[in-house]
Amino acid sequence: MCDEIDQAKTSSSEYTTDEEWEEQQRKTRADWEKERGNQFFKDNMLNEAINCYTSAIQLDPMNAVYPANRAMCLLKQEKYAAAEVDCTASIQLDAKYTKAYHRRANARFKLGKFEQAKQDYEMVLKLEPNSKLAQSELNKLEQLVESRNLVFPIVKRDEDKSTKPLKRILIEEINDQSVEKQEVRKNLEEINQKIVLTAKDQSLFNVEKQEEEKKVIEKIEKIQLEEKNELKIESKTIPNAPSNGYQFKKDWQFLNNNMDHLAIYFQKIRPEEYPKLFLNGLESDQLSKILLIFSQYFIKDSNINLFDCLKYLSQVKRFNTQLMFLTSTEKTAIKNLLSHIECQKEKYDKNELDKLIKAYNV
Repeated sequence: MCDEIDQAKTSSSEYTTDEEWEEQQRKTRADWEKERGNQFFKDNMLNEAINCYTSAIQLDPMNAVYPANRAMCLLKQEKYAAAEVDCTASIQLDAKYTKAYHRRANARFKLGKFEQAKQDYEMVLKLEPNSKLAQSELNKLEQLVESRNLVFPIVKRDEDKSTKPLKRILIEEINDQSVEKQEVRKNLEEINQKIVLTAKDQSLFNVEKQEEEKKVIEKIEKIQLEEKNELKIESKTIPNAPSNGYQFKKDWQFLNNNMDHLAIYFQKIRPEEYPKLFLNGLESDQLSKILLIFSQYFIKDSNINLFDCLKYLSQVKRFNTQLMFLTSTEKTAIKNLLSHIECQKEKYDKNELDKLIKAYNV
């Protein structure tokens, strides 16, 4: 099945030179990372699995299984574009790797690339004609396309194309309700012109309006006071800056579901402490939330040094790996942060600023 992680180990080979021995060691380590990734995947620890498969790819970049397995994790995280890229890389390494085609078909279907998804499902059936799952998903795709009145593009050879000149056809849009709407609008305008408020009516109207405005203002003030009191109570529950990575991990898990609290907590941490606190390296969901904190909270506070925040974040372990899987929204957030910093470039050393921009590579 498509959602099964590949369990097959890489084959070992005889080696007679140091280079062959080193290569075999890398492959053995890569296979070990893959096995760890498989277990993490079974436990639904997707970020940890992705990190393991990424390490395996770096150790043995010619193995088609590793990017395909990472793609499976990305599919579950709904990062369909990244999953498509990994599947394509896997297929380039092994053009007959069925699971890579199947997973790419799933990714392309989610991306709305129905024709390309159809081609991948057909390739799966060509390689495995008895695959009931691929046939079922292909049937669902074709039914969906038909129900939405979509059509797959028809590609003709040059000799099959018509030689007759094309004709231009004028299309006129008819709106049955347009005349009716114009009549209603005209009648309303006539009625409005006939309505004239007397001095007494105007006075009553103004009094009612003032009373309504007063009620709205009182309601707003009450809400603001409640929010202020809640913030005072909640701020007491937010931990102080962590002294070590273990405490940071514990605090992060505690505050993970409340971005306002997480932002207040993260503001207490000095940027130069970032590399020390992420013991096992940066996870993709952590990077995503940190970028959100920087772009929606920190950017509004002129007392926060965003340059240092981005600089030391880029020095955390696995930062470069997680950077590969950023969504378009997260990349936009980085661009906005860098633009904000560049507007104040006179504050920073040019070489340091260039190095920071290069580190984020967006």
